[in-house]
Amino acid sequence: IAHKGSCGHVLVIGGDTGMGGAALLAAAGALRGGAGLVSLATRQCHVTAALSRHPEVMVRGIEDASALKDLLTGKDVIVVGPGLGQSVWGQTCLELALKTSVPMVCDADAINLIASGVVTVSGAGPRVLTPHPGEAARLAGCAVLDIEADRLGSAKRLALQTQSIIALKGAGTVVAAPTPDALPIICCHGNPGMATGGMGDVLA
Repeated sequence: IAHKGSCGHVLVIGGDTGMGGAALLAAAGALRGGAGLVSLATRQCHVTAALSRHPEVMVRGIEDASALKDLLTGKDVIVVGPGLGQSVWGQTCLELALKTSVPMVCDADAINLIASGVVTVSGAGPRVLTPHPGEAARLAGCAVLDIEADRLGSAKRLALQTQSIIALKGAGTVVAAPTPDALPIICCHGNPGMATGGMGDVLA
């Protein structure tokens, strides 16, 4: 017999001041994807809007990023990055999340913080990074044109570099694993209507 406790608990971390919509879209995506429980750690100023839109999401306003520690336990997967920003708040949230062994999806500003070198991918849990070509170029330290010229190779190199699964977004998303003998695969699904703001947050 299935119940909410047997269908996974997702924690979404993001939504710095003024960017609460991205984290809320990710939380909504987790709900629609079938998660039994969804928690959202965001700035306090976004709590009321989040509860008004999705009262089933357990929202916690986090002003001091160190308060996130209590929320990191008992989760099945963490999504970090939508609307996270690149301030000290976002950086500290990401650092704390990466210290856990919980499986994690890193998106948006989490990828930008990793690319900048201020935060490193660590911890024992499996990681999935979901860069668009611009974020992939920042991770690889090259031009976007270089990424687009060899999407399969770029995704594979980034997977090995970060020791994470890479989902290089775009028309024909490339998914690459961090093992030398694993071949990248191409996701042929999607449509031009997905080229809109917020779609990446829902994907995460």
